[in-house]
Amino acid sequence: MRRLLLASAGLFTVATPASAAELVFNFSAENPANSISFVLDDTVAPDAFIPNQFAYAAVPVTTSSGLVTGQIDFYNFGSPTLAGFNFASGGSFVDYVGSALFTGPTSAPQFILGSFALSGTGGTGTLTIGEVGGAVPEPTTWAMMLLGFGFVGGAMRFTKRRQKFTVSYA
Repeated sequence: MRRLLLASAGLFTVATPASAAELVFNFSAENPANSISFVLDDTVAPDAFIPNQFAYAAVPVTTSSGLVTGQIDFYNFGSPTLAGFNFASGGSFVDYVGSALFTGPTSAPQFILGSFALSGTGGTGTLTIGEVGGAVPEPTTWAMMLLGFGFVGGAMRFTKRRQKFTVSYA
């Protein structure tokens, strides 16, 4: 029993980190034709980057006309009024600026979660960056659940062995 407790304590001390979540970007423009939505994995490095700008190519983007594939560029030129993003697909192009949307180097950007008021070629709009909720539990959660089932089964088995039945005749 002590070995089982020690093994379970070791299992809980070796926790696996949560995998980084995908981020959903929803841009609601003043002109609904310029509204877009897309998802990026924050662990994937950009396809191209220079000191103040980086890009993700071939991103599936939901627009007012349906699902299209395009390039998303993010940039930050060191000023809150010169930071933003643009989207290019086929002949369409939208460019919006506002406050900084990411921190860190452009080779490994960390997006800032929240809502941002932006203005640009299509008027004004709000970009909301949030995490997509994960539907699959972490490995540590599965381990704790299985260990709990094991403890319940062991407790049930242990109580069955200790019960003594006595038969008495009146």
